[in-house]
Amino acid sequence: MPAVRPARTMAPSNANGPVLAVTLLFAVGLGERVVAAESTAAPATEEAAINLRLMMRGLDPTATDRWTQAAREQVAGEVAQQKQVDAFLTQRRLMPKDDELDEAVAAMSERLRVQAAARGEQPQGLPALLQQAATNEAALRNYLRSERAMARFLSETVTEEVIAAEFERNRAWYDGTAVDVVQTVAATREQLGDVPDAPVMTVIGLRAVPRPIAEAALEAEPGSTLEPIETRHGWHRVRVVAKRQGDGTLEDARRAVLQTLERRARADILSQSR
Repeated sequence: MPAVRPARTMAPSNANGPVLAVTLLFAVGLGERVVAAESTAAPATEEAAINLRLMMRGLDPTATDRWTQAAREQVAGEVAQQKQVDAFLTQRRLMPKDDELDEAVAAMSERLRVQAAARGEQPQGLPALLQQAATNEAALRNYLRSERAMARFLSETVTEEVIAAEFERNRAWYDGTAVDVVQTVAATREQLGDVPDAPVMTVIGLRAVPRPIAEAALEAEPGSTLEPIETRHGWHRVRVVAKRQGDGTLEDARRAVLQTLERRARADILSQSR
C-alpha cells in the first residue's frame, strides 16, 4: 500500500518549481517507481532537504516572499521530525536499498525526458532542475527512501478493516459533505470581535481550510458558531451556515483516508520517540 502525500500549494506557482514539482508529486506521491538521474557529489544537507520539499509544493526555494518564508519554517519542522521517523523505520529494517533507488532514478529521468519531448522542448535533465531549486539528488534520494519505508510500514500495519473503520468513523470528512461557513480571522482571540465576517465559503471534507477548522465545521450543526480556533494563520471564529451531506464511497475516498492514517502513524512514531 503506497504512502500518499497530498499536493499542497501555499502560494501561486513560480517559474522554477512547477515542472519538477508536478513530476515528483505524480511519480512519488502516487507510489510509482521513480527517482533521479546521474549521481552528484553534493551532500543531502538539511537546507537541500528543505528546498526539495518547497519545490515539491510548487514553491521557488530561492524566493524571499512571506509565503515562501512561512512555508520554509513549516518545512524545517517537518524535516527535523522526519529524522526521528527515519530512525524508527531504520530500526524496523524497512529502508529500501540503494539499488531500488538507482532503478527509480532512471525512471524519473526518463519521465522528464518524455515530458520535455511532448512539449517540444530540449530535455534539461533532473540534476539541472534540482540545482535550480538549490537542492540535489542526494536530498531527493533521502526523501524517496523515507517515503518508501513509510509505505512498507503502512502495508504492515494498515489493514482493509482499519481503512474501512476510519472511513465510517469520520464519514463526513471523506464523502464529499459540504459545509457553508462564515469565517473571521484575527491575530489574537481578543481581536476577533473587531474584525468583520468574510463572505460565505464552502468547506468540502478536509480541504480548503486548516484541518482543525474543517473537522470542527463538519461535526457542527447548521446555525452554530464554533469556539475560537487557533491555527498558524491566527485565531478563527467560524459560523456554520448550511450543510449538504455527501455520497462518496470508501473507494472514492481511499487516498484521503490513507493520508489521514499515514499522518496519524507519523504522529504515533514521534510520540514514541520522545
